[in-house]
Amino acid sequence: MNTKEFKQLALTYFGDVLTPYGFSSKDSEYCTFSRMRGDLCDIIMPILSRDGSSFIIRVFVTSPVIDPAFEMRFPDTLGIPSDVCSALHPKHGVHFREHKYRCKYEEGFIRNFQNDAKPALLDKALPYLDAITKVEDLLPYMKHPFFVAAVSWHANKKRDIKSLLENEQKRLSSIQNTTGGVEIYLQYVEGLLAQVE
Repeated sequence: MNTKEFKQLALTYFGDVLTPYGFSSKDSEYCTFSRMRGDLCDIIMPILSRDGSSFIIRVFVTSPVIDPAFEMRFPDTLGIPSDVCSALHPKHGVHFREHKYRCKYEEGFIRNFQNDAKPALLDKALPYLDAITKVEDLLPYMKHPFFVAAVSWHANKKRDIKSLLENEQKRLSSIQNTTGGVEIYLQYVEGLLAQVE
C-alpha cells in the first residue's frame, strides 16, 4: 500500500471512529488526529511502515505549556512526551510494545482495522487519554528528562527539577543547531532555570 492510499483509508476509518469523540484531522498534512481539552492535546497517529505492509498507532497526550515548539510542530511532528510508551497494542493498550496492523492491500487494512484497531481505539486508547485530565497527570507517563522537568514545573514540583534542567541545558547547548529548533527548547529550559534559582 502506498502513502496516498493509506492516508485516504486512515482518514476515513479512523475519522469515523474518532470524530464523535472530538478528534479532527483538519490540521494534519498526513492523517494525525488531534483533540484539544483545555491545556491538553490528545494525539492519535497511524503511521504506515516503509514497505507499506503494516501500520502502527501512536497515542499520546502533550500540551503547549510543556512543549515550546508545539505551535510550530502541531500536529504531525510533535514530540512524544511519553516516548516509546505510546504504541497502541490491541491487548496491552498504550504500551511500549508496538503492534503491527497489517495493511498490504485495502481489504487487509479494513479487516485489521475493524478486528483489531477499532476495538483498541475504543476500549484502550480513549480511556487512556480520558484518564489524563490535567497537565500534572502526565508526570507518571513522562520518560524524557525535558518533559519530566516541564511537567514537574507545571505540577509545582520545582524543587525536584533543578538538576534535570541543568542537565538538559548542557545537553541542548551541545547540539549543533542547524534549523533553529533546538534554540526554542534551550530558551524554555533557561527560562525555567531562572525561575527555579
